[in-house]
Amino acid sequence: NYLNVNKGVNYEINKNVILKKRKTEIIKYTNENIEEIRLCINGSKDTGNGTLAFSRYYYAKIKLLDGSCFVITSLYSSKIDKILEENFKDIKIITEKVFYPTIK
Repeated sequence: NYLNVNKGVNYEINKNVILKKRKTEIIKYTNENIEEIRLCINGSKDTGNGTLAFSRYYYAKIKLLDGSCFVITSLYSSKIDKILEENFKDIKIITEKVFYPTIK
Protein backbone atom coordinates (compact mmCIF):
# COMPACT_ATOMS: atom_id res chain seq x y z
CA ASN A 1 0.00 0.00 0.00
CA TYR A 2 2.79 2.41 0.89
CA LEU A 3 4.43 2.19 -2.53
CA ASN A 4 1.10 2.60 -4.33
CA VAL A 5 0.29 5.73 -2.34
CA ASN A 6 3.62 7.51 -1.87
CA LYS A 7 6.10 6.28 -4.48
CA GLY A 8 8.25 9.19 -5.62
CA VAL A 9 6.62 11.69 -3.23
CA ASN A 10 8.46 13.78 -0.65
CA TYR A 11 6.85 15.92 2.02
CA GLU A 12 8.11 19.03 3.77
CA ILE A 13 6.19 20.08 6.87
CA ASN A 14 6.47 23.54 8.38
CA LYS A 15 4.19 25.62 10.58
CA ASN A 16 0.71 25.46 9.01
CA VAL A 17 2.11 24.23 5.66
CA ILE A 18 2.67 20.84 4.01
CA LEU A 19 4.53 20.80 0.72
CA LYS A 20 3.97 17.69 -1.38
CA LYS A 21 6.79 17.26 -3.90
CA ARG A 22 6.83 14.86 -6.85
CA LYS A 23 9.48 15.40 -9.52
CA THR A 24 9.05 19.07 -10.51
CA GLU A 25 5.50 19.42 -9.13
CA ILE A 26 5.02 21.07 -5.74
CA ILE A 27 1.59 21.25 -4.10
CA LYS A 28 1.11 23.47 -1.05
CA TYR A 29 -1.47 22.62 1.63
CA THR A 30 -2.21 25.09 4.43
CA ASN A 31 -4.61 25.30 7.38
CA GLU A 32 -7.15 26.77 4.97
CA ASN A 33 -7.13 23.54 2.88
CA ILE A 34 -7.15 20.95 5.67
CA GLU A 35 -10.34 19.71 7.33
CA GLU A 36 -8.80 17.15 9.71
CA ILE A 37 -5.84 14.88 10.31
CA ARG A 38 -6.52 11.25 11.28
CA LEU A 39 -3.67 9.27 12.84
CA CYS A 40 -4.10 5.50 12.39
CA ILE A 41 -1.75 3.86 14.87
CA ASN A 42 -1.18 0.46 16.42
CA GLY A 43 -2.68 0.24 19.90
CA SER A 44 0.69 -0.65 21.44
CA LYS A 45 2.58 2.34 19.99
CA ASP A 46 4.45 4.27 22.71
CA THR A 47 3.37 1.83 25.44
CA GLY A 48 6.61 -0.11 25.75
CA ASN A 49 4.79 -3.28 24.67
CA GLY A 50 5.41 -2.81 20.95
CA THR A 51 8.49 -4.89 20.26
CA LEU A 52 7.74 -5.83 16.66
CA ALA A 53 8.48 -3.45 13.80
CA PHE A 54 4.85 -3.41 12.64
CA SER A 55 3.73 -2.11 16.04
CA ARG A 56 5.65 1.11 15.39
CA TYR A 57 4.25 1.67 11.87
CA TYR A 58 1.41 4.17 11.51
CA TYR A 59 0.15 6.79 9.11
CA ALA A 60 -1.58 10.15 9.01
CA LYS A 61 -4.47 10.68 6.61
CA ILE A 62 -4.86 14.37 5.84
CA LYS A 63 -8.43 15.10 4.74
CA LEU A 64 -8.88 18.25 2.69
CA LEU A 65 -11.91 20.53 2.54
CA ASP A 66 -12.52 19.58 -1.11
CA GLY A 67 -13.10 15.94 -0.04
CA SER A 68 -9.77 14.57 -1.24
CA CYS A 69 -7.05 13.26 1.04
CA PHE A 70 -3.45 12.10 1.10
CA VAL A 71 -1.37 9.93 3.39
CA ILE A 72 1.96 10.45 5.14
CA THR A 73 3.37 7.31 6.77
CA SER A 74 5.77 6.82 9.64
CA LEU A 75 8.28 5.54 7.09
CA TYR A 76 9.02 9.24 6.40
CA SER A 77 9.64 9.90 10.09
CA SER A 78 8.96 7.90 13.24
CA LYS A 79 7.62 11.13 14.79
CA ILE A 80 5.25 12.26 12.05
CA ASP A 81 2.41 12.41 14.60
CA LYS A 82 4.36 14.81 16.82
CA ILE A 83 5.48 16.89 13.83
CA LEU A 84 1.89 17.30 12.61
CA GLU A 85 0.54 18.04 16.09
CA GLU A 86 3.19 20.70 16.63
CA ASN A 87 2.72 22.39 13.25
CA PHE A 88 -1.08 22.15 12.91
CA LYS A 89 -2.44 23.14 16.32
CA ASP A 90 -5.58 24.69 14.80
CA ILE A 91 -6.56 21.53 12.90
CA LYS A 92 -8.66 18.75 14.42
CA ILE A 93 -6.40 15.70 14.93
CA ILE A 94 -8.08 12.35 15.59
CA THR A 95 -6.14 9.32 16.81
CA GLU A 96 -7.58 5.97 15.77
CA LYS A 97 -6.03 2.87 17.35
CA VAL A 98 -6.14 -0.28 15.24
CA PHE A 99 -4.42 -3.68 15.32
CA TYR A 100 -2.52 -2.99 12.09
CA PRO A 101 -2.79 0.39 10.37
CA THR A 102 -3.52 -0.46 6.73
CA ILE A 103 -3.87 2.46 4.35
CA LYS A 104 -7.47 2.63 3.12
